[in-house]
Amino acid sequence: MIYFANYQFTEPESIRDWQAEDKAGIFVILIRDSKSKSQTYRAIYFGESENLSDSGFIKSHHSYDSWIREAESEGNLYIATFSMPDSVSDLRQSIVFFLVKYYHPVCNA
Repeated sequence: MIYFANYQFTEPESIRDWQAEDKAGIFVILIRDSKSKSQTYRAIYFGESENLSDSGFIKSHHSYDSWIREAESEGNLYIATFSMPDSVSDLRQSIVFFLVKYYHPVCNA
């Protein structure tokens, strides 16, 4: 598990191997952070979805190209999720807003 603020996300998985659950939730795109001694991963994007398992969700995302630029390759992209079944979009968006404001991920700019 990995925490952002008080939210417990799943263990980061390679974006290539990720099998999404058919649920609403928040996701974070991460890269391995070799510069930091205290963290293994660095969040580069927070987002939300009504259905994390939508076909092509990752590669068709409007920020996918910026994730690749930041990571330098798809092999360095990881994803973790915070499941929020039966949640409304406004609630998920408010949590994403808070996480973006707190962590300042480069691809949410």
